[in-house]
Amino acid sequence: SSLAFARTEAITRGTRVVTCPGTASGCNNTTEWENGWLVFVDTDNDMALDTGLDSDEIPLELHGPLDGSGTTLRWSDILKSKVSFSYDGRAESGTFVLCDHRGFDHARVIEVLATGRIRTLIATNSLVHSCPTT
Repeated sequence: SSLAFARTEAITRGTRVVTCPGTASGCNNTTEWENGWLVFVDTDNDMALDTGLDSDEIPLELHGPLDGSGTTLRWSDILKSKVSFSYDGRAESGTFVLCDHRGFDHARVIEVLATGRIRTLIATNSLVHSCPTT
């Protein structure tokens, strides 16, 4: 829901909105989203590259850590730690994998399409290959 919210805000505000793993002070340089994430208006289009929010960037939502021991939420591309939605709602495509203590047989994939739309799918080997380790 945070990704869909970020996309809607980008379209409504006509500017870039970023979602990243982090805290109220800014993005963390990690792919471990299960520890919480931040949605903010990226007014200077730097995507908080320095990981801290600039004074003119507007925080929109802060999500705390996910409940449950052994729950992981990871971006499948280890190099990506942010999802950025442009003014028209578009985003770089990619997938998250959400796993809990039950393992891959119960995992879900959250797919971000290039159009910025979000969909949730049952995890299969063709989408992701495994659950990340905690």
